[in-house]
Amino acid sequence: MKYEIVRLQGGVTTARQIPHPNNPLVLVSVYPIRYLEAGPWGAANSMGGYIASERNLDQSGDCWVGSNAVVFDKARIAGNAHVQGIGTEDENLVLIFDSAVIAGNAEVKCRAWVFGNARVLEKSVVSGSARIFGDARIYGRASIAESVSVSGNARVSGEASLWGSVLLLDDARVYGTARLSGTVQMENNSRIFGNAKIHGTGIHAPLLQIKDNARVSGCAVVKDEEKEVSLTGNATIYGTLEITGGDVTGRSLVTGCPDEEDVADCPEAPAGQPTADCPPA
Repeated sequence: MKYEIVRLQGGVTTARQIPHPNNPLVLVSVYPIRYLEAGPWGAANSMGGYIASERNLDQSGDCWVGSNAVVFDKARIAGNAHVQGIGTEDENLVLIFDSAVIAGNAEVKCRAWVFGNARVLEKSVVSGSARIFGDARIYGRASIAESVSVSGNARVSGEASLWGSVLLLDDARVYGTARLSGTVQMENNSRIFGNAKIHGTGIHAPLLQIKDNARVSGCAVVKDEEKEVSLTGNATIYGTLEITGGDVTGRSLVTGCPDEEDVADCPEAPAGQPTADCPPA
């Protein structure tokens, strides 16, 4: 065994009770773990995070649950994956619950939650206050940060990065080296891949395919409830405007003229990464 659950200390229970996120009236009892051997988690006899039972953390492999992380229900940490939080208060913990699985060399940290039947796999990283749930899958070297939410049957893979307040749901897919940031909602069968970049405020794209080196930024609204919008090549959309249906291809440039009061809300795309690994709540 690489770890043990510490249920009693000095004859007193070590149980920590936290409200279940699905029903705050239900308290979940979790217990600290002690590592019996040295490993990625630290020296032998070092204390880790909290689990409800041994099914939450495999005894094999180098997977581990670090301080300020809690795993319960039927959730499982396996392979060489690890989860570790940054705070001691309930609202600042990493929570892995329901039937979620973190495996491979994946990492979940800061105050992120993974729940439902979601999977975080391979070398992906979920951080910040991100929420991964439903049947969502994060894998490859994908990076999810800040206040991103990925749910439904959505998939993020390759070296894709999502940060800001991105909302990915339904059967949306983001892969390749695509970047999504700002306040963006992708849904239905949207596909973002290649070296595509989307950044802005209030971008809503129910049926969008963007690939290659295409860009969408500013306060653009790219939408159509029935028709797919396709951006390819080096196409660029910027400003306050609405594109409904059809294709924007090649080296096309489509711009809008924001109202003065909107300018502050339509920032240029950032350099390409979230502002901090674990930003303040």
